[in-house]
Amino acid sequence: MTAQKILVASMIGILVCMATSLSLTAQVAVELPAQSAIRNAMAKVNQSIVQIETIGGRDSVGGMRVTNQPRTGVVVGSEGWVITASFNLAHEPTTIFVRAPNEQRLPASVVSIDHSRKLTLLKIEPGQPLMEPVLIRRNQLAVGQAAIAVGRSLDWQNPNVSIGIISALRRIWDRAIQTDAAVSPHNFGGPLVDLNGRVMGILVPMSPQGDEVSDGTDWYDSGIGFAVPLEPAVLQQMLAGKSLWRGQLGVTFKEEAGYASRPIIAACSGNSPAARSGLQKGDEIRQVDGLPTSLVNQVRHAIGARYAGEEIAISYLRNNEMMNTTVVLAKKIEPWRHAMLGLLAESTADGLTIGHVFSTGPAAIAGIKVGDRLIGINGNPIASQKDLESELMNLAVGSRISVAVLRGEKQQRIDLSLVALSAERKDGVTWKAAGGSELISLKVAESPNVCHGYFPQSETPSAMLMWLGEPGESDAEATLATWKAWCDKTNTALLIPQSLDEKRWNRDELEFLNKVAAEARQQFNVDAFRLAVGGQSTGGTMASLVAMSQRSTWRGLVLVNSSASTSVAQYQSEPKQRQMVLIVDASAKAKTAQQLERWRKHFQEQMMPVVLLKTDPSDVPEIVTQWLSQLSRF
Repeated sequence: MTAQKILVASMIGILVCMATSLSLTAQVAVELPAQSAIRNAMAKVNQSIVQIETIGGRDSVGGMRVTNQPRTGVVVGSEGWVITASFNLAHEPTTIFVRAPNEQRLPASVVSIDHSRKLTLLKIEPGQPLMEPVLIRRNQLAVGQAAIAVGRSLDWQNPNVSIGIISALRRIWDRAIQTDAAVSPHNFGGPLVDLNGRVMGILVPMSPQGDEVSDGTDWYDSGIGFAVPLEPAVLQQMLAGKSLWRGQLGVTFKEEAGYASRPIIAACSGNSPAARSGLQKGDEIRQVDGLPTSLVNQVRHAIGARYAGEEIAISYLRNNEMMNTTVVLAKKIEPWRHAMLGLLAESTADGLTIGHVFSTGPAAIAGIKVGDRLIGINGNPIASQKDLESELMNLAVGSRISVAVLRGEKQQRIDLSLVALSAERKDGVTWKAAGGSELISLKVAESPNVCHGYFPQSETPSAMLMWLGEPGESDAEATLATWKAWCDKTNTALLIPQSLDEKRWNRDELEFLNKVAAEARQQFNVDAFRLAVGGQSTGGTMASLVAMSQRSTWRGLVLVNSSASTSVAQYQSEPKQRQMVLIVDASAKAKTAQQLERWRKHFQEQMMPVVLLKTDPSDVPEIVTQWLSQLSRF
């Protein structure tokens, strides 16, 4: 057994001894080698760990309240270069100070930012050279290796330490390593070091679900933490003042199950690198820079660590022929503007049937009628809502298309120009009323949450709204009484989940909310293209997180007197995410009206179809259910 393995075992032994009744002699025998190794490692790296203080800035970041607590940084250049987690400065402070163990408090300025790995480089002017730590190369790291997470946020002179191992390599799309040492705001920006005092990476909050600077903070001290290895080539670019961004390809895959789906392209965003390189719908990516990519997540891993401006080689299969192209990754993909024909369509036993034609839309002007069966676009067969959506996600607004419809026994070809998808509530739409039903209880295995559901009796698929009330609201009967009449009129099912905490909705309830909605869809006759989640006040804020957690599932988001979560700001319209947003102002308060208008503008800028309506509180169920019934618009 190697010396390092012995020391790792010793550290584990310390934990065991704390929880069992081993003798004092045995306890000392395993404690001393581990403690000595940790002290030696800390002695080597201690002078390279600095404390960061900030003044001013925003009160919160990503829903987390910002305090004046000091943060941590690591010296990366003796002349005063310091790197830290971008989260530590995400509140945009007006003033930044850095204090090294042997230095006075010195003002610092931001030099550059690595937006992909969430690192920020600072510069101070020290009175004497700072001590640089030794960096360990990524190819020397191994799973099971001892790891020490270090911060200098609690005490300027004495760093706070957490001990663990490297749990996994190449995490977060090959940008970070994972550790089970406790990682939190107390050591974000600090180093993860080995037993020789070498820096393995910088501790940052990270999540595979998002790239916002605060994503991953909810894993606070959970045993799931991440550190970003410092690559010399990348560090040199940052020292030269160059900020870096994650490279974007601009493709949407046909299936999103990353470890089970082949990387077949469903759409390429507008003027994206993928589109410019010649990639198109139906291509299957087989290699990236010579690495085999038989699964979607293999493509994500191959590209995830690359920066904007880097060139990659892609080999892909098209019509059983292998082809090659090169792509220069982009800093940003422009939001996709969804197109529509101007109609409501339903999948029936006979195919895709037109249920309503908007009077001023392209379909109406071109002569498409209610009852027509839509059977093709541009020569491609259409048999369902999913087929139509798949075809439209590759067609830009303004495109001239040929639509094949079956009217009775006669097939017709109709040409029209697509317009932008609108979230406006249209008049003249009729619904098949549904019969009344009972409020039932819905449960998800191994979840303590409670959810009630109301499903009107109808032969046709119903729309479904998950309504999140204020935390602590437990009277589902009272909620249903408010909505029932319009649920019956518009054939809308209603889910009424309850928060566990009486004071707040928590992010860890997202899994339950998505699961209970999925089980309701499978158990009852629900139209998958008319699913929305909404809420009022803080319930609406939680609803925005639910909607963005599964964007291909939730077709609509409803905010009543509510702002979206700040973490929602990172999302924009994409070809495969055909989501619409309804914002309702029923408050009669000027401050609320201003907040809602800001969110309307934000969603509009991100090309997400959005509408803001003002109404009385008593009219909210009517407006929401009528809007929801029109979500299956194409």
